[in-house]
Amino acid sequence: MRCIKVGKKPQSTPHQIKVSPDGEYWYVIFINDNILQKFRCSDDSYVGEIPLGNSQNWNSCVITKDGKRAYCAALQTNGVVSAVDLENMKLLHFLPGISNAHGIELNEAEDLVYITSQYGNYMTQLDTGFSEKSEIPLQNGAAISTNDNLLNPHFILLAPNKHDLLISCQNTNEVRVFNIPSNSITAVIPTGIFPQEITYSKSSNHYFVTCQNDT
Repeated sequence: MRCIKVGKKPQSTPHQIKVSPDGEYWYVIFINDNILQKFRCSDDSYVGEIPLGNSQNWNSCVITKDGKRAYCAALQTNGVVSAVDLENMKLLHFLPGISNAHGIELNEAEDLVYITSQYGNYMTQLDTGFSEKSEIPLQNGAAISTNDNLLNPHFILLAPNKHDLLISCQNTNEVRVFNIPSNSITAVIPTGIFPQEITYSKSSNHYFVTCQNDT
């Protein structure tokens, strides 16, 4: 086991690690800093940092299939999404106004970004040019709400079928399945208490969900 120093300051608080699709680099994002750091997978050497814009509490990111771009979400009342160039190490877009942005995922065509709002009952759909956005309720027929006694969607993952998004809802202890073509929730799956992250196992064809407060 090795310990690798990340961040520029003791309180940077690394929150998420993502590996590039080609397996060449890994990236780390920080709650108490506004950068995305890049390291080589071969020897864990530091490559550099990418600015995310004037915001804090960066929680998650998603990398395009070609490994050239990443989209990052910052959890704040006036939440932020940034797009960065991973090759040239620069900020491309910075968009505030996405309330409590947390989970972030791309569709199969990589022309749309989906962002969960940590508190409430909805997610935001944003085009990758950052020109158009819309809010989508995760309760069919419901109005958009930021009431933190509702679903509180945390994490979002594109399913292998490329048509469904799986969304962990930490306040209601469930995973909701959102079908992109029909723009609707098609399944509600109960989980343990306070579900957080989701990952998929190809070998077992199962999803695994971490449930922070489960007994």
